Amino acid sequence: MLKSLAANGFAQTNTVVTLQKNGWDIPAPGNSRAIVRPVREQDVPDLLEIDRQAFIPLWRNTALTLAECMQTYPYFCVAEIERQVAGYAYASLIGRHGHLTRIAVHPRYQGQQIGVRLLADVIHFFRDQRVFGITVNTQQDNARSRRLYEWFGFVLLGQEAEVWTLEP
Repeated sequence: MLKSLAANGFAQTNTVVTLQKNGWDIPAPGNSRAIVRPVREQDVPDLLEIDRQAFIPLWRNTALTLAECMQTYPYFCVAEIERQVAGYAYASLIGRHGHLTRIAVHPRYQGQQIGVRLLADVIHFFRDQRVFGITVNTQQDNARSRRLYEWFGFVLLGQEAEVWTLEP
């Protein structure tokens, strides 16, 4: 199949890895100035802008995707700094397993422990739900997110998925 993809103009552009955390240890609470609150419909333009600034098109959400996630995911929050949406996170429950689907921080706020604050809040949510384990996926070359997850005690599971995109 991979030869077929390559023969049709696709190239492997990344690899997605899966990490897992067991336990509730949180090394730091994150930025204490960040207010974490449930997402609201009127946040969607800010979330779209965060995705536009933080991700390549392949990984960006659409307004429709965000609206569906707001309706179906049991955890979806934003972090505000001085009434500005600085980042967001959402997560799912699959039985007694928690999966962190997305943490995104606007580049203007990166390095200010907004991601730490969001991740700590997600872990509190999962603890309250009494999950047995938490997983997250990220790109193999996303050093910033991997450092954050590993600092929080996530370990690589050895599960990888190649990302192939059509070359223009």
